[in-house]
Formats: sequence, structure tokens, C-alpha cells
Amino acid sequence: MVFSYSLMDNVIMNKNPVFVGISNYVDLITDSAFQQAIFNTLYFTVMSVVFHLILGLSFATLLNTKLLGPFTKALFRVVYVLPWVFTATIIAILWRLMLNPNGVINYILLSMGLVDTKIEWLSSRQLALQTVTFINIWAGYPFYMVSLLAGLQGIPGELYEAGTIDGANGRQLFRYITLPQLKTIIISLAMLDFICTMHQFT
Repeated sequence: MVFSYSLMDNVIMNKNPVFVGISNYVDLITDSAFQQAIFNTLYFTVMSVVFHLILGLSFATLLNTKLLGPFTKALFRVVYVLPWVFTATIIAILWRLMLNPNGVINYILLSMGLVDTKIEWLSSRQLALQTVTFINIWAGYPFYMVSLLAGLQGIPGELYEAGTIDGANGRQLFRYITLPQLKTIIISLAMLDFICTMHQFT
């Protein structure tokens, strides 16, 4: 029914709508505002998914290393997973306060001499999209981190021992053992994250 309505001129205001074919779709696709919205959504989604993966995998690898003690790992887990605990409302209020022209972010940048004037992070046409994307990346990477950490802990240590005996260095072990073992998890996470981020209107 919805599809049939989309082929009419106006089913809401017109009591006797006229069949117009795909002209509504043509108008939509050629509309500059719609094209900009598609670009913004794809930019927001792709950048979020890519950096969720990079940050999540980086922190998961750090928490899985034997170089850190149990207490340090537990402390880092709490710190790194905090963004995931907050609701979208809390995240929005928190970052809105920090990114306010008179907020702490601008204060720090001005104090360090990195900028000359206060930056309008959320009201600038040049910075708003990147700012909101950064906030979404910060809020979403713990999901990857927790999932990939579970995957890392499930990789048998014998694989790394065999690779080390064969002369593989750390980078080769990561490329030929860690990533292949995490492939299915990464693909699943990326698909779920892509779908969720496309809906991330909040």
C-alpha cells in the first residue's frame, strides 16, 4: 500500500490522487538536500564502523597482553567500557557541555595556545558532522572491544608458540594468526554496527 501511495501525486492532501509513476522517486534522488543527507549518513556510518574496529581491536589487544598486571587490566577495562554504559541522552548532554564555546574543550585548547578563538563545534557547518561522528565513535568502540577481547582470549596459545618457533615476529603473528582467527567476529560486528549506526538518529 505504501509503495502504491508513492506512485501517486499526493495521497495526504489530495482526496483523488493522480498516478504519476516514478516521478516522486526522481524528484527525491535529484534533490540536493536528499543527496547531502545520504552523504552525511554514509560518512557518519563508514567512519564510525572503521574507527570502532580500529579502536576496539587496539584496546582489546592491549587488555589481552601479558605486559599488564591483573589490577591494571581491570582498571583499564572499567575506563574503556564507560562510554558504553552511558545512555544516548547522557552522552549528548555530556558532550554538549564540553563542546560548548565556553566549555572545557575550548578552555584547554585556548590555554595550550592551539587555537586563537573559541570554536563552535556543534553549530559550524564545517565541523558539526565530524564532531558528531567523533562522539559516536567514542560511544560505540567498547562494543567492539569487549567482543574482540573475548575472541582474543579464545585463540589457543599454541598457535602463537608455533609461530614464534617458526621465526614469526609480532606483526606477522598478528597478521597471520590473530586477524584470521577473529575474521568471523569482525565481519559480524561490522555488519551489526553498520546497521545500528545507520539508525543512530539519537
